[in-house]
Amino acid sequence: YFNQQLASLAETGVALDKGLRILAKDLRRGRLRKAVEEMAADLERGTPLSEAIDRRANLFPPLYAEILKSGSFRLFRGSVGG
Repeated sequence: YFNQQLASLAETGVALDKGLRILAKDLRRGRLRKAVEEMAADLERGTPLSEAIDRRANLFPPLYAEILKSGSFRLFRGSVGG
């Protein structure tokens, strides 16, 4: 679900920080929601996406983190855990 929603937002041109805020509201309280909210805050402060993801390396598997960093998640919309 998360991946599909993130890809949909990216396709519509929503800024990533705003998109993450939207997604966070849809997530249940927990580690993922907190991480998404923190990533949005990092991006709003001007932190590069790669750094925001690396700060949460314990939550995102390395391959998934690299996909997010590259923006390639759009290519995997229907196939990556979504």
